[in-house]
Amino acid sequence: MRLWRRGEGYGCRLSGSVVFDDPSHGLSLNLEARRLIVHEEADFQEWGASLAASWDPYPTSDRNLSVLLTQDWGLLPSSGMDTRFSHESFAELITDNDRRNRFEASSRLVGEVGYGFPVLGALFTGTPNVGFGLANGDARDWRIGWRLNSELSDYRSFQLSLDATWRESLDKQMPAEKGVMIESVILW
Repeated sequence: MRLWRRGEGYGCRLSGSVVFDDPSHGLSLNLEARRLIVHEEADFQEWGASLAASWDPYPTSDRNLSVLLTQDWGLLPSSGMDTRFSHESFAELITDNDRRNRFEASSRLVGEVGYGFPVLGALFTGTPNVGFGLANGDARDWRIGWRLNSELSDYRSFQLSLDATWRESLDKQMPAEKGVMIESVILW
């Protein structure tokens, strides 16, 4: 349960998840659900759910094949990899008076395949990867990228990513969007 103040009101969101992990086969399933149970604006509503399946035959190492498939419904999550694909934020929904009481559920399917191998004298793991995203049946995303993770015990939280993206609307009137993203994560 989470209480917060965003935009124009106070609210309380209830969320939960069920996780199934089978490390011996490298399988993982994660089902999450979230619902706004109380909000200062009585008619405002919001919910979301996601199902993620991944296969990583050696989960203790980044040096292998990994596959991830995620399906989201409702208000889409806004952290981590999920930010790669644009969507409305909760704050935008609350502050837009014309749409405040009209929650419109979204849907998104995201997939990624990558293979990690040792690079730079085995001090790092390099992972070329490809991914796709389908949002609301009206947009399609393609991504190709490279991740670099440190294998040094003191710097295991270092990651550098370079991704090239191509987003096309299924409505042929809109031109395709192309982009390059560089991201670095360093935790201490």
